[in-house]
Amino acid sequence: MILDALLFEIILLLTLSLALGTWQRDPTTIARLTFCAICVAVAATTLGELLTLRGLTSELIGDRVKYAGILALPPLWVGFTAHVSGFEIARRIPWFPLLLLVPSAALYAIMLDDRYGVLFMTTVEGADDRYGALWRVYVVYGYSLALWGSAIMATTALRRAPAADTTRRLVVVAASLAAMLGNSLYIRAQIDWPYDPTPIFLGLALLAMRSAVFEGGLVEPLPVSQRELIHQLPLGVIVTERNGNIVEISDVAANRLDVFEEFALGRNVNTVLGRSERVAPLPPHKSCDLMQGGRVAGRIILLK
Repeated sequence: MILDALLFEIILLLTLSLALGTWQRDPTTIARLTFCAICVAVAATTLGELLTLRGLTSELIGDRVKYAGILALPPLWVGFTAHVSGFEIARRIPWFPLLLLVPSAALYAIMLDDRYGVLFMTTVEGADDRYGALWRVYVVYGYSLALWGSAIMATTALRRAPAADTTRRLVVVAASLAAMLGNSLYIRAQIDWPYDPTPIFLGLALLAMRSAVFEGGLVEPLPVSQRELIHQLPLGVIVTERNGNIVEISDVAANRLDVFEEFALGRNVNTVLGRSERVAPLPPHKSCDLMQGGRVAGRIILLK
């Protein structure tokens, strides 16, 4: 039991550190908010299981904390993959995951209501919980969203990303599917363990997600953020990810290309340069690869 609790505590610390480190990144970082939200949801799921395991609260309270995270995860996963993949709906309506959270919030409210909670889930102290019809409906809804998010990530990785990036993003897909499979096996009582192992699978999936999508360390090493530094340079600077999507563009570069920063961020650099070239001749520019850990992490383009 002590080792079980220690494992959950490690996963809790891991998810919180990933959330804190990602939150410290530039506010314009693609999928920053949705990834932090996923980390918080996994932390809630882990905390609920840990509180019960340590005997710090009743199983009823632990389940309510745990399900706050579980119900939020599938919609947030779809939002994360849509933002990372540059889906048009994520550009036009960046807060669309909140719409997907509405059914989850409604079910959570039902679970908290003593009169109707039996329709979703009833905690039984020291025994197997009882699940109602709405819980089965949500399983279908949640798994559908999880598969949809994985399909978004896999499709865009295979169609758009460079070979190295494709492999990393497919690892994310595999990690998310492994977490979903582990949860399914636990629900079907195929995993003989007294505690829900889903938080452990999710914590490992978060590690894969962060390493595949976000470059650099957890803590910003500069006295000012990367974004502030780039915008203060008297140069035209464009920074892209490995797949060519723009993650930073200085004010000077935006003015010379006659584009708004909001338009350029998240779009492929060739698309932005091509649009500007149709309006006026492109200014002279040079580019070079940005290396991270011995591999290409992106490109930096300097406009003269």
